[in-house]
Amino acid sequence: MFSFFHSTPEDSHVIPGLIHKCYLAKSASALSFLDPFNAFNIENNTPFVVAGSGNPLRQFVYSYDLAKMFIWQLREYDDVEPIIFSVAEDDDVSIRYVAEQIVKAFDFKGEVKVGPSPMVLLYTDGISADQRLHTVRHE
Repeated sequence: MFSFFHSTPEDSHVIPGLIHKCYLAKSASALSFLDPFNAFNIENNTPFVVAGSGNPLRQFVYSYDLAKMFIWQLREYDDVEPIIFSVAEDDDVSIRYVAEQIVKAFDFKGEVKVGPSPMVLLYTDGISADQRLHTVRHE
C-alpha cells in the first residue's frame, strides 16, 4: 500500500531518512549510560550509517521555496511556454555532503559510516533543466 508518510529510514526520502538515522544513532549513544548491563541491547557509540557510498549526486529543493515559485508563476507568469522549476544542474550535491551537514546540525560526535545500499542508485539522473524543458515541449 502506498503511503505519503514513510515511517522508516530505509523507505523514506533521502533527507528525512538521514535525519532519522542520525537522530537514532545519537539517541542510542546518549542513552546507553542508562543501561549499564545492556539489558535493552543499546549500543554504545552507535554509528550513523549512510547507505551506499554517499557519492551519488542529487538535487534538493526546499518545499517553502518551491511553494513561493508556484505562487509567483500563478500570479506573474503570463507566457505560454512551459516553465520548469528545477535546481541548476551545477547545484547537485552528494548524499555524503548532505549527511555531513546533518551530522553538524545534530552535533553528532559518533562514527559516520557508509554501508551497503539496499538498491542500486544512479550516480545522477543526468538530465538538466534544459533537457527536461525540451522533453515537455515535444510531448
